[in-house]
Amino acid sequence: MDSNYRFSADVADIDRDQVHRWISEQSYCAPRRSRARQDAAIDGSRNFGVYDTESNKQVAYARVITDGVTFAWLCDVFVDPQVRGRGIGAVLIKGVLEEFEPLGLRRIALSTNDAHGLYSKSGFTALGIPRHGWNESATQALSHQQASGQEHTYSRLSGWVSGGNAQCVISGTRLDVASPARGMMPKEP
Repeated sequence: MDSNYRFSADVADIDRDQVHRWISEQSYCAPRRSRARQDAAIDGSRNFGVYDTESNKQVAYARVITDGVTFAWLCDVFVDPQVRGRGIGAVLIKGVLEEFEPLGLRRIALSTNDAHGLYSKSGFTALGIPRHGWNESATQALSHQQASGQEHTYSRLSGWVSGGNAQCVISGTRLDVASPARGMMPKEP
């Protein structure tokens, strides 16, 4: 990425209209997510962006859900299609990881259908765990994700599985999380 772009961890910089359009209209992670739900997600998370320095237009977004001590979930990662291939995604992920490094988190996890190379360059690895039973808190799934079964979950530090399962092992106890292939992702209104 060149000096025409800057990373920011300031939520005040987030272009909420643009982020909502990306996530609800162009991403596979939350199609049709309502604006109110997106705003609540932003307000309940740590948010990051990459911006064009000349126009100050936001060109990438990511948010992280975390307890700030042991675990973080990196989600809603999106790079504007007009600027993909310029290293902006790598800078976004690098900036996010640098923001969390002082916290000494044991795990930073994410799920992706299509950016395996990006995350592996940042130290994320896919680990296999045999399929087992699930705990379920949501009852409906996003139909396009159910049909594909293509979601992959990664952990930068340890314990997550790849290939449609989204189980992890934390201190010897299984923690089951959403898997579109199993119909456990909540349907957005």
